[in-house]
Amino acid sequence: NPDTLATIKDMPVIIVQGDADTAVPVANTRRWADKLKELNMTHEYHEIPGGDHGSVISTGMPDILAFFRKHAK
Repeated sequence: NPDTLATIKDMPVIIVQGDADTAVPVANTRRWADKLKELNMTHEYHEIPGGDHGSVISTGMPDILAFFRKHAK
């Protein structure tokens, strides 16, 4: 439920989602991304064209690691 994001409002969040993912439908993830934006949370949303549930791991890893470096405490 995207409404639970308010409980972690101060935590940076990155989402990497493939638009061809059949395990986690992209429409669901877009609702989460919209809620992050609505709450003005520090976040990044990366939607990988043609990406499926497994392929986005390797495709998105450079962005994920850069996000962690940028938001390290």
